[in-house]
Parts: sequence; C-alpha cells; structure tokens
Amino acid sequence: MKFSLTSLFAACVLFASAQDSCHCTANLNEYIRIVSENYAGYRDKVNPATATSYRQLLAGLRQQAAKTTAPADCYALLERYRRFFFDKHLQLETDLPVRQELPYGLRPGKTIATGWDSSRVHRYLQQNRKRLLPLEGIWASDEFEAAIRFDAATNTYRGTVLRNAGKQWKAGDLLFVSRPVWKNEWQTYFQTPSLSWEKVGSEQEKDVLIHEFYGIWRKKFPATSDTLPDDALLPRFGDVRMQLLDSATLYIRLKSCAPSNKPVLAGLLRQYAPQLERVPNWIIDLRTNRGGSTGVFEPIEPYLFTHTYIGDGDGHWMTPGHTAAFEGFLRNYDSLLSEPVKAFLIRKVADGRAQPGSWSLQGGDTVHYAAVQPFPQRVAILSSRENASAGESFLITARGMSRKVTIFGTPSAGLLDYGDINAFDLPCKHFRIRIPSRRANYIDAGKAYDRSGFPPDVRIPGGTTDWIAFVRRWWTQQQGR
Repeated sequence: MKFSLTSLFAACVLFASAQDSCHCTANLNEYIRIVSENYAGYRDKVNPATATSYRQLLAGLRQQAAKTTAPADCYALLERYRRFFFDKHLQLETDLPVRQELPYGLRPGKTIATGWDSSRVHRYLQQNRKRLLPLEGIWASDEFEAAIRFDAATNTYRGTVLRNAGKQWKAGDLLFVSRPVWKNEWQTYFQTPSLSWEKVGSEQEKDVLIHEFYGIWRKKFPATSDTLPDDALLPRFGDVRMQLLDSATLYIRLKSCAPSNKPVLAGLLRQYAPQLERVPNWIIDLRTNRGGSTGVFEPIEPYLFTHTYIGDGDGHWMTPGHTAAFEGFLRNYDSLLSEPVKAFLIRKVADGRAQPGSWSLQGGDTVHYAAVQPFPQRVAILSSRENASAGESFLITARGMSRKVTIFGTPSAGLLDYGDINAFDLPCKHFRIRIPSRRANYIDAGKAYDRSGFPPDVRIPGGTTDWIAFVRRWWTQQQGR
C-alpha cells in the first residue's frame, strides 16, 4: 500500500514546539543529523560518486554558518543543503519572509503601490464597460474588496486593494497577479500577510472567483444576473467535482488526495451510478492535485480495471521519529482510513518498534477485481507539472491495471521516488523540516521520476487552453483510424 502523508500535514505552519535557538551552526548541524538519520534517500544520494562533493558542501556551509546571524540568511543557507538531494519531498519550511525569485516585477517584504485609487478604478471600468474582459471588475470577499484589470504588457490580471480588514495594505496596493492557465483557470501570486508571495490556483465561473486558500470572491461591478448560488459552490469548486459533460462523457476532478475526499468521491459515484452504467468516456482531471493518500482513488479503480497489476513495492526507513509520526497519523485519521491502510500503518509501526532504524519492506500491491466493467470504455487522465505525489502515484497504478487508460498532458511534478513525509523540528522556532520515510523499489531497477516527472502517453502542446477539447479531438481522430 503506497501511502502519502505529504499534503496532510502541510497546513501546519506554527512551529511552537521547537526551542527558540536560532544559532545557524546549531541548526545546520541538527539539520544534517536529522536528514542523515531519517531521510529514506540519503544512502542513494550520498554515495561513493558524490561523497567528495557532499563533504565539500558541508565544509563550506559550516564555515558560512559560523558567520551567519540573521535567521532569514540561515534559512537560505539551510536551503543550499536541502537542494543537494534534489527531492521536492524533502522540505524546509519557515514562517519568515524569505527571498523569492518572482515574475512580473513582484518583490517580497514590501507592498507595491499601483496608483489605482478608487476613483481611477471606477473611471476605467465605466469608460471600458462594453469591452471589459470577464475577470475585470470589482470583486469582494469577506476580507477584501479588490479591482481586477488586465495588463496587456505582462498578459496578467492584476488585483488592486480597494478595501481590506488588515493593516498590511492600503487602498491602491497590489494584492495579487493572475496569469491565464486554462479556460477559466489562473495561476495566481497572492501577497501574504507576511508580505511574501504565494503561488495558488484560481478558478472563476459566472460571478464567483475562488483563490485557493484565499476564499470565495463575488463580483460586485459590473453587476450580472448570471450568478452561481451558494449551494452550487461545493460541487463546482470543491476538491472533488463530478459532472456529466454530455450523455457520453463524465468529468471527474480531484484536486487533492486528502483522506476526507475519499467518502466524497465514493458518494458522488453512488449518486451517478445509474448514468455510469452507460457513459463510455471518462475524463479524470489531476492537473492540480496536491497529493495526500492514494487510498482516495480506491472507489474509481473497479471502473478502470482490465487486468491484474502488481506494483513495484517500496520500503520504509523506520526510525523512531517516523514510527512516532505514523502512530500519530493512525490516531488522528482513524475514522477516515480503510482497513487495508490501517493494517499497513500498524505493520509499519510494529516494524519500527521492533527494529528501530531499519527498513520495513513491502512488495507491490496486487490490484485485482472480480470483473471488468463494460463502462467506461475509455478513460483520459489529465496530468501536469502541478500533479504531485499521490496524484502521480495513481498514474503508475492506472497505467499498470487498465488498457482503458490514456494519460494526457505533460510530465508530472516529480515527487514519486521518495515519499510519506513526516515533520521534524529544528532548534530555531522559525524552521521546520519534512523528511520522506518511503523509498520506491523501482529505484533498484534504475528507474527514477523525481527529475523528469511521470510521462504522459499523449503530450498536450504548450499553449493549449482547453485540454478537454483536445482529448475529445484525439478520441475522434483515433476512431477514424
């Protein structure tokens, strides 16, 4: 059972359990110790071929750490150590404003005055009312009111504060910048209260705009009668979305593999059960899946299954820290875990208690169902660089168990080789690290996906805005051959 904890603890940003000691040398040495003892990929990455460069890196970092006093500078130094391992699942978090490489002239630590006050905004909107783009206008959330206008020079939408409930911004300051990604979807850089910039996903339909982690926004001007009622928000903007695009095509979107989404997905499949018996085409959209637990996909698997599949399996490096984290996960998510997942975690904990600091090995899961369902007849899975961790793992399983499946898009994020991350504290209260406990067995066969991502069967060209239309055209072309 491949089981990812990656996104489940990611929301925790308070580091209160750490001691308040930010001496950089002490934090660097503790970081090195924790990684060397707990990282499942350590022996793969620090090997005879890399040992010399690794020792040189440590010597240089320790020399610089002795002269580093500011926590933000220490964070940058610790990041240099982390990057040696080239593993996106090996993570270093901070609640400090940090240096960022940002597009569109954005800069951290400062607000950006746009010069667009309320009167200028309203004048622009009134003068251009008949040719405004759909996202342009005045939008409001519980906390903010912002004007959005299109900037042709950067091909972005720029959100300017008109009103806010906090002290960080004043009217006319830039709050976010959004770039079109797909139809009605944007990649947004949102300024946080600490004045750093966070990249999030945004979606818009009718008079509703949702910025991931930043809430629901309603359009106030220009007013429109084409509204989306509150009771329609969850199925359209929630993590799990299911919709019949037409009588022959079912669309399923899964934006997160958090365990709480499994009963939601299972419930929607029950709700649509009569239609599923005759819908030939499925599109499963994982383009912005943030990971979680692969167990979330179990309700879908019987529909996709065509032949028995045995996975490669993996091993877990069961140090005391990882064992304690798995015990906590069992306690906190007991009601959401299936019996196979519980049994998997219980065995890992038992192995960790019996032999601390050893590998708990497991062969690949066997995926088998009693019958092959007549519908769907073909399944398109949409995947992109934003599809990470458990969402990527499902690509391997789906391709292995089903001749119905074709993966469309781009290579995935590349968080596959090592996973099931657990949190560890550093002495400085501003830092926390997350360490992968799992190592994929396929690494021993020379396979690796962390640098390349998992490849699609059909690559969707860059600049394609409507991926669903692309899949439908591809299906039509295949029928004609």
